[in-house]
Amino acid sequence: MLTRTKLFQGEDTPQIFHSVVNFQPPPPSRVNPDVPSMLDFVVERALKKDPAVRYQDAFELAPICARCSRS
Repeated sequence: MLTRTKLFQGEDTPQIFHSVVNFQPPPPSRVNPDVPSMLDFVVERALKKDPAVRYQDAFELAPICARCSRS
């Protein structure tokens, strides 16, 4: 939604799954300059391949998003 593009590209479902597993999408601010660069960190962590590194729930993410919206 931030970039107004598909996060992972592919001609069919197996190609999309391959992209999800093997590629890190570019930072949102690089695709859409209207996105504040401080959101790049938030999105990158939310999309980490290792689930232990991602935000564990919305309660962990909410204070970070609140700080981003104040800037």
